Amino acid sequence: MRRCIAVVTLLLAAGCSGGLRSNAPASQTYILRAAHAPQTPPAAKAADASLRVELPFTGPGLHSEHIVIVQPDHRMSYYAGSEWAAQLPLLVEELSVERLRATGDWVAVNGSESAFSSEYFLQIPIRRFEAEYTTAAAP
Repeated sequence: MRRCIAVVTLLLAAGCSGGLRSNAPASQTYILRAAHAPQTPPAAKAADASLRVELPFTGPGLHSEHIVIVQPDHRMSYYAGSEWAAQLPLLVEELSVERLRATGDWVAVNGSESAFSSEYFLQIPIRRFEAEYTTAAAP
């Protein structure tokens, strides 16, 4: 019994000694924010309806947390060690709901997970969403 306790203690001490280390750099996480729109006069009358923003559907390679880049020779790749805070469709949906609510043009603006019904639905296709490099030297 003492041998078993000694072996377990040694294994636990080995696990806590920092033997599990990674040399990989920590991943950087990015979020999307809309630029503040210039103040516009309010609409004459807000719509008497609510709007539901559906989860955007994405083109190939865009339904992920990776930040896509297109290189000068039209190759698609990802930034190493960088990612969006969530999958791209979720980020675009949240940003759209936030901006539409800020307009004051709707009685209510709901996201796709909302339990409330809406009179109108907005479906956003994301066909392209990448950082584009026109030359190898200048992004």
